[in-house]
Amino acid sequence: MGHLIFEIETDVFYFIVDLAQEVVDNQLRNSQLVIIGYTGKLSPRVKRVALVEKFNGITSEHVRDFLGELAREVGNPFSSAELLAEVDKIMAGGPSIQEVSDRARRVAIELMWSTL
Repeated sequence: MGHLIFEIETDVFYFIVDLAQEVVDNQLRNSQLVIIGYTGKLSPRVKRVALVEKFNGITSEHVRDFLGELAREVGNPFSSAELLAEVDKIMAGGPSIQEVSDRARRVAIELMWSTL
């Protein structure tokens, strides 16, 4: 399952709307669109399939689950020790949500490129 993670800013709003519509229309099969920090309204078509959750922050478990699932999906699973080491690096120093997102994105991109 693919994952896209964004911190919402005004200049990416329409891009997110387009992606959400493609997910709703089943054009991006096996995908989830995760939108963090958005407080605006959703179209009725998007709202019908959206799961809205209160979000208090990203934990080590969130990062571990994300990276572990991604690694399995791309056919390059981490050993338990490798996964723990990556999560520890990402979460080092009590980072902000944006820092966690940036660090996890870098690891995810490296993981996906390593399978090409």
